[in-house]
Amino acid sequence: MPFVSITLAEGRTPEVLRALIHEVTLAVERSGAAPRENVRVVLHEVPPTHFAAGDVTLAERAAVSAPVADGSASDPAGPAAAADDASRPDGIPDRAVEATTHEQEPRA
Repeated sequence: MPFVSITLAEGRTPEVLRALIHEVTLAVERSGAAPRENVRVVLHEVPPTHFAAGDVTLAERAAVSAPVADGSASDPAGPAAAADDASRPDGIPDRAVEATTHEQEPRA
């Protein structure tokens, strides 16, 4: 009996979540792994402050890209950090880029 566990950030409508469950169930069924009635799908929704990639949470990414009153993008680390990252087009701190762009060691 296939058990599919999906972790995603909060914020989707119940209709979107239901559609995801349906499509994943159909994909498992079409693969021949199991009949539809034996497929289990569980969605785990987490707050944007608990979901990160490259040491940057989704909440931090949203804050960097969110416009502030003057029309510029805000920076959760303050004006000094924004100045340090001014050359970065996406405004994400360098530590995030370094964490996501280093090549992985080949697996043995």
